[in-house]
Amino acid sequence: MIYAQGYQIPCAPKDVSTASVQTAAEIVDLVDDVIVDSMIHRRGFTIDSPEQMMSHKHNLAVLETAKNHDQIDLYEADPVMAEINFVSMFIHAWALPTYVKLQPQAFAIYKRIVKRFPEIMRNEFTKAKAIKKAFNAYDIFTLEGRTQVVISALSLWPIDERIYLAPISAAYQSV
Repeated sequence: MIYAQGYQIPCAPKDVSTASVQTAAEIVDLVDDVIVDSMIHRRGFTIDSPEQMMSHKHNLAVLETAKNHDQIDLYEADPVMAEINFVSMFIHAWALPTYVKLQPQAFAIYKRIVKRFPEIMRNEFTKAKAIKKAFNAYDIFTLEGRTQVVISALSLWPIDERIYLAPISAAYQSV
């Protein structure tokens, strides 16, 4: 949906590892999920489905029962991907109430995630805070603003510097 508006995807020369490209794609998705959910909501569809609410309730329960970061099951063998997933959870919980009107239950869950996350996920929160700052500095609903937020987010993780952003049509032509 957003790529039809000219938004760009991560691309790389063939000798860049698949893992590095996948990491970059996850980081881009972290930003794009907020944009897509906002677009879906503006078109009258619900973004807080029962399945999503169960997932968010689970994430909140994990954060609320943990006494420290070491008690969090990362669910992911790759620590970089685990970190991206947790940062994404925070950004989603922080950003959605900013951009859309949520049902009271979803709003309350997101608010509690945003409050608890920095207490338990300190390392991840440092990156989440930087991305939040980029969201506040740029209009994510414009091509330029979204690109700046994506570039800011990509700079926070170790990915191959040869990865670049290109419109989806150009990306498929270079394959």
